[in-house]
Amino acid sequence: MEGEKPVKKRRRIPYSCLSCRRRKVKCNRVRPICNRCTISNLKCEYDGPEAWAPSGVSESPAAPSNGVTVSVLNFKSNFSETSVLDQLPRAPQTTMSEHASLISEIGDLRMKLASMEARLFTIMPESQETVSFIQADPNPNSALHMAKKNRFICGGSFQRNKVWRGDPFVCQLFDDLRRYREHIKAEMLAMSKTENPNDLQRQVRMRKNGQKRFILEEGEKLSLKSQMEAALPAKATILRHVNYYLRAIHPFFPVLMEEEFLANVNRLVEEEKGRCVLHFGQKSDYLVTAVLLLVMRFSYQSLYLKQQVGAPLSEDELALVQQPINADVINMVNFALFESNFLRKTGIESLQALMLLRFYQMSCQEDGDGGDGTDGYNITGLICQIALGMGLNRPLRFPLGDRTGSRFYHPHNPRLQLLWQRLWWTLLELDMEHSILYGRMPILLLENSDHGPATASDSDIISDRINKMKIVFPFLQKFLVQIHQVREKPRVVDLLSAVNILDTQRGLFQYSGYFQDPYMPLISTISNVKNELLMNTLIFMINCYLMLHFERNRKGTDYSVTLQATVTVFLRNLDLTLKSFNRLKIDFAAHIMYLIHPMATCIYKSIQFLVYLGVRLLLMQAKNEKQPLVTDLLQTVVAIMRNCVKLLAIMGDQDYLCYRLYETYSYLMRILENKGEPVFNLKNPALETAPNLLASITTQQLEYISRQLSEFTKSPPFVAVAEYALFWPANETEDSLFQKFQRSIDATMPSSELHIWNDSIMKTNIFEDYEGLFDDLQLPVDLNYM
Repeated sequence: MEGEKPVKKRRRIPYSCLSCRRRKVKCNRVRPICNRCTISNLKCEYDGPEAWAPSGVSESPAAPSNGVTVSVLNFKSNFSETSVLDQLPRAPQTTMSEHASLISEIGDLRMKLASMEARLFTIMPESQETVSFIQADPNPNSALHMAKKNRFICGGSFQRNKVWRGDPFVCQLFDDLRRYREHIKAEMLAMSKTENPNDLQRQVRMRKNGQKRFILEEGEKLSLKSQMEAALPAKATILRHVNYYLRAIHPFFPVLMEEEFLANVNRLVEEEKGRCVLHFGQKSDYLVTAVLLLVMRFSYQSLYLKQQVGAPLSEDELALVQQPINADVINMVNFALFESNFLRKTGIESLQALMLLRFYQMSCQEDGDGGDGTDGYNITGLICQIALGMGLNRPLRFPLGDRTGSRFYHPHNPRLQLLWQRLWWTLLELDMEHSILYGRMPILLLENSDHGPATASDSDIISDRINKMKIVFPFLQKFLVQIHQVREKPRVVDLLSAVNILDTQRGLFQYSGYFQDPYMPLISTISNVKNELLMNTLIFMINCYLMLHFERNRKGTDYSVTLQATVTVFLRNLDLTLKSFNRLKIDFAAHIMYLIHPMATCIYKSIQFLVYLGVRLLLMQAKNEKQPLVTDLLQTVVAIMRNCVKLLAIMGDQDYLCYRLYETYSYLMRILENKGEPVFNLKNPALETAPNLLASITTQQLEYISRQLSEFTKSPPFVAVAEYALFWPANETEDSLFQKFQRSIDATMPSSELHIWNDSIMKTNIFEDYEGLFDDLQLPVDLNYM
């Protein structure tokens, strides 16, 4: 009406940053820098109040009135340094009434969350159930322990035998395998036959012991320094190795300062009378030389594998490949660490040597890290604890007591600040990667660190990696800690919500920023591929645990949904692996060493899922259920498994981990191909009582899964691998794994030819890697605690 004043609309409070509002994109409102500004390398500024929390609920909320507890996986990013935040521009102070309004809004959100969880628990009561990761049923406080020779191991939750132990059908398959093998051994003893050393054991010994040895004259004893000098090539070759390493490998694992390391190499190494001489002035020079040996070994192995796939090499690279840096230099690195007494007198040089040694173990083609990262558990924990003892989780703020007066250790030296920052984030990533692959609680936690924003600017590629870690790690660490607690198991609702969050964060590793160096986009792409493989693997393992949980508790609807999600993640991860493998001959050729183990991990975890499907389909086929759909699906599963085993055979001729994996999974593939005979007893009464929910899903869903897998076998990456006749020269020799695989595919292996099966089961290493699956083994192989 006329004369009335127009109603003034209340302006919405702007919580998003100025950059996101200007670009009209969704902002996650994390301060001081939101995710989008971090990725886009934009200036992030806020002009609104700080009351909005991206994590939703605080970690210790007031108890809601309906008694429903709030999920323990809610988190907030708390690695920002308070003193730095205080220097940032502040928004105008809010009034007391606005404070009260915001506090009331937070309380309403907490109550709303509690109400939503209460509704969820009403609709889906099983979401309150807990899932065991490090514990085993029926005893809630038992773990899988394994004893092997002089080792005693508590298995990680993502190890193959730990996951498979929750599957009654696979346990029965392995039990049948063991019984079959014992029967064959008894027959051999009755016929007074002895086992001959098989090819597997012979090759294992060759790989472990076939390293270069120094040939010493009688009575002569070389010092560690003399051995190091004997291992060094010409100085010009050394500098070429160092430059190649700093350009192609160092960005993935930045624990050195490039200029300082080159200066140390030039100071230590001199050429006299046609040979290299080391000039040591202090004990730490042994460690600097140890790092140099590791750098040269990395460089040589990377170029060697690049040459093996037929990728073109420059003249300098070809010259480096022609002068091998053998694996025995790793022994010298170990000796140098012990000479420095690193367990008592730890410095930056010893930490750098330890971290590079661990990185080598994770990447090398020898027997460095064992299956599933088992052998890396101790050294990773040792390095992390040494770093905490040095205070690596705290920034450098005070003068260092350096008696030598070194300029590098001056507290105001930005290079030292930069190295400190690199070491912290690199070790944090190393610890996180091992936690994901092995299945354990992280040792280094952001909660126990007060590293704030970077005090010194780093290179584009390293800054890009650290920024992504700052976005992903806060939630990822809390999640891994939660699922690996001994006394408290995660709820189904927590796992489902965590999987959704992790799935949304995968996109971060599909983005490459702008780099001035034209070589860095490739480095960023390869780093992203590895991190996405790790993230997919974690999501896949969580889905596997949920799937087994729902099947064990006969939750048909939840099982069918989780099964479909698992199939989707399985295909996504395997597709990324096959695409990456096909690029090893092209632009990824220089980085085979960095990618081969993540790809192998993805392959064998994919085979785990195929075995899960295969044994259930065999049972359904034996009962004539849902034919001919089940038969077609089983053939597709075997076809995908055959391609995966082929990849292990190809890589196994150059990599020890893949070599071991091939021996196990090639035998399982033949069992599925032969419909379980003569090993798997499908008429075992124990299989009748175990729940097989795959048989209970609808025909439409089974058809959809069959169609998904069948279409995958026609995809270009899959077809390319299936058509490989040769990958590198190591596949050509008659006793290579690849040739053995080709012969096994070409030849028939019917159950009637028992001598072939008997010979195969006596040679396989399956019982060494999976002894923890068997229930009737004597202590200390299977041990309860608490």
